[in-house]
Amino acid sequence: MSCRRAPQELPLPARREYMTGEASLRGLRLAVALYPAGMRIGEHAHEKPSLTAIAGGGLVEVQHRGARPARCEPGVVVLRPAGEPHANDISSAGVVNVELEIDPDFLDECGLRIARAAALARPAVAALASRLRRELGASDRAKALLVEGLALEMLALSLADDRARPASPPAWLSRAYERVRAEFREKLTVATLAADAGLHPVYFARAFREAYGVAPGDLLRKLRIEWAADELVRRPARSIARVASDAGYYDQSHFARVFAATTGRSPLAHRAAFARRPVAHGAAPSERAKARAKAAPGR
Repeated sequence: MSCRRAPQELPLPARREYMTGEASLRGLRLAVALYPAGMRIGEHAHEKPSLTAIAGGGLVEVQHRGARPARCEPGVVVLRPAGEPHANDISSAGVVNVELEIDPDFLDECGLRIARAAALARPAVAALASRLRRELGASDRAKALLVEGLALEMLALSLADDRARPASPPAWLSRAYERVRAEFREKLTVATLAADAGLHPVYFARAFREAYGVAPGDLLRKLRIEWAADELVRRPARSIARVASDAGYYDQSHFARVFAATTGRSPLAHRAAFARRPVAHGAAPSERAKARAKAAPGR
């Protein structure tokens, strides 16, 4: 009678030499891995429950409990309990994986669990994974909030049930939304906002996007760019580097890229365009001007 050997236990990703980025969050570890075309990763298991979102390319997940091999492409999320043996055959296009390793205590705290291995169609999670991969390379002070929020949303949506959504945001969520709008230049985190709301961060991140159609970090960044756009025009003597720093960006070049992607022109071109538009003497302030004044910090 043969005795089957236990699979090798490996951290995420299974081959760390192909890891391109990682982040450690409370109860979660996030990693991005790019595996080359045609690679086979032999049978192994992970010590903790895990989630793999396919962000590009594809793989075949081979499990060993009677399940058929699962072809996994962008839009698919693979869930595995701790110690679940599996192997992977990478497609001819390679694969980009965004992987979450989850502390069991964190899952218990959320009231969630990964009871069995599964490959699920979750297009919204794959889109979040692609976005998270890009955000890991950002260099502004909204990065931590965005990465944390996206990771928590990935987890919540992957393990989501289909309970009905409320018709309108509850009061605690409205307060959190208004706090982001009022304190957009401060250092905010999903954990802080969720604690103030008396809710777990996983549920908070999901509820925020469902209610407002945007993640907390996305709203924060949008407000900062809007403030910077107004500041460039209101204070023409202030350097672009100073405006970038005051808006929460560590690096002026990153600020310029985000600004251009959001507004359609560079900070310098934006300032120049408005500098050529004289304001009529004695004209009443426009609604936009009032909004600028309200968004600007106190002097």
